[in-house]
Amino acid sequence: MAPEKLSAEVKKLNTIKEGSASILVPEGPQDVFYNPIQQFNRDLSVLAIRAFGEDRIARVASKPPGRNHRQKRPKNGRDHRSLNTVKSGPEGQGQINDEPPTKRQKVDSEDKAVTQEQDPPEVDQPEKPQDGSNESNRGHRRQYPISILDALSATGLRALRYAKELPFDTVVTANDMSKDATASIKQNIKHNGLEDRIAISTANAQAYMYTLAGNDDGTKYDVVDLDPYGTAVPFLDAAVQALKSGGLLCVTCTDAGIFASCGYPEKTYSLYGGLPIKGLHSHEGGLRLILHAISSSASRYGIAVEPLLSLSIDFYARLFVRVKQSPADVKFLAGRTMVVYNCDAGCGAWSTQYLARNSIYSNKNPNNIVWKHSFAQAPTSPPLCPHCGFKTHLSGPMFGGPLHNHAFIHRILDYLPSLDKSIYQTTDRLEGMLITALEECDSLHDLTTTNPSSPNKPSHAHPSNKPATAPPPPPAPSSSSAPTSSSNPTPPTTTTTSSPLIPPLHPSTLDPHPFPLFPSALAKVLHCAAPSLAHLRGALRGLGHRCWRSHTKPGSLRTDASWDTVWRVMRAWVAQEARVRRRAVREGTAGCGILKRGRELGEGGGWFVDEGGEEGENGKEKEKEKEERKEECKEAGEKKEKEKGKETGERGDGEEGEADGQEEEAEG
Repeated sequence: MAPEKLSAEVKKLNTIKEGSASILVPEGPQDVFYNPIQQFNRDLSVLAIRAFGEDRIARVASKPPGRNHRQKRPKNGRDHRSLNTVKSGPEGQGQINDEPPTKRQKVDSEDKAVTQEQDPPEVDQPEKPQDGSNESNRGHRRQYPISILDALSATGLRALRYAKELPFDTVVTANDMSKDATASIKQNIKHNGLEDRIAISTANAQAYMYTLAGNDDGTKYDVVDLDPYGTAVPFLDAAVQALKSGGLLCVTCTDAGIFASCGYPEKTYSLYGGLPIKGLHSHEGGLRLILHAISSSASRYGIAVEPLLSLSIDFYARLFVRVKQSPADVKFLAGRTMVVYNCDAGCGAWSTQYLARNSIYSNKNPNNIVWKHSFAQAPTSPPLCPHCGFKTHLSGPMFGGPLHNHAFIHRILDYLPSLDKSIYQTTDRLEGMLITALEECDSLHDLTTTNPSSPNKPSHAHPSNKPATAPPPPPAPSSSSAPTSSSNPTPPTTTTTSSPLIPPLHPSTLDPHPFPLFPSALAKVLHCAAPSLAHLRGALRGLGHRCWRSHTKPGSLRTDASWDTVWRVMRAWVAQEARVRRRAVREGTAGCGILKRGRELGEGGGWFVDEGGEEGENGKEKEKEKEERKEECKEAGEKKEKEKGKETGERGDGEEGEADGQEEEAEG
């Protein structure tokens, strides 16, 4: 929107309105960074935190009230709950008792957080909000407040929008290490009238979040938002420790030249703990590298992660990850971490290798599922590509689980029809991006509903000593969302007794089709005309396979078909619709290797213009006809040139005779 000038009393400040909030920006050079291109990111973040917050409040409200079970008292006679709390006052500040908390203590601490708002740790004397409720909830019964930390706040625009647009009670803290930034945040908070709902902190983001490490959940945050300039990796270790169990971590990484490019593999490994993947699917590989970095940081502290939404947008990646304190779930991490063998110099095919294997072994009690975590067989791929014979290169390790949670996306899509487009100006793009991401979840729809029948298939029944109960299905998609599947199988089983809006996937869930393919890239290998996306999708579906789009790049296609099937379809396309010349697919190229593989499999051939089929039988005649037509055209051109030259010569002779006659008359 065009900035609106204010009076000279505020030192020539311009006000910029985004969503329901507005910020004051000085004319000329800015001391505090504001990026208008990230409006899509901020719109998406508000809706994502709204979906998570409603789920979080429902989960807390569904917990049964604490029951007075008899507990064994320690020898010193003190109550267990007092041993797990951080002592208040100058003498006990930061001191935590050495005895570990029990399950009963965790429930009591969370129940206490429902009724009593906890103050965030003070760093450089942040302003304490007096009332965390939003305008839409004033006068209503007090509910569980969602605490949010905007760790790298800059102008404070995210914190302002969270405080004004989320339809439930919030306790927002805006942090920045720059004093100029916090002064700007304070000015913007006053400008929006939110002094009683946003706290300000001037501190290093890592140091501030580390002050919460080791504390109970009462002093931690439900949501931590990291939106740095560049990579967010240096903040991940502190962020996962500053979150409550079941909290939401929002991560933005703008260094796509590192995580989605093969130009600096050493830098990618030093930051994300894995090597990038080369090819058009590099951005999806980048998302998996970021998730690998997050899960590696969290697993050190017994924290398991579940991606709710992972998107590659323009020049950056935006991820929403739910974290949970669960050492049992962390054991599945090695079995969903993979390396990739990528034929980047040849045909572009890839294969995956998981570092470990999660399997179920039989038990007398069918309700008691026992998981076994063992070594994986290695390697699963030969050094040369089995399709074209070129060398394969290694990428990873990276996250091999699903990138999204379909119920989470459904929840956000349900909000879109009722949104005010004057506030959420990127609604159309949000809808398109989320619908495409929802299609990617279709590959997991059947997997998330299967029971553990064999150790080779990932199961989604939670390993519990008690029978699992099935929650009701997730909310139905809005009219703007895409269908997920033609069938309507039962929802996955979980151990939760409540009915959460966003049911979690089991930690053993794998993504069997982690990367998309591109028809244009396939055609480039064979030097033929590219089939349309509809042609390729129709051929694969005709063979009984499923296909989905990918949000990372237009013109991409995800499928459950193997690479052998994909190349068989492409060879059939070449034989029927787009024959090639022999000199285009010469010996030693990847395309030649693909066609040789077809002959080894007994396919009929007919890929070249001078062999096989009706066109092959008449190929030489057609070539001869083309040559004859060329000769005829050449002769016709020469004939025209001769006639033109002859006419020019006759005109020249006539002009010379006329000139001679004029000379004779002059002499007479």
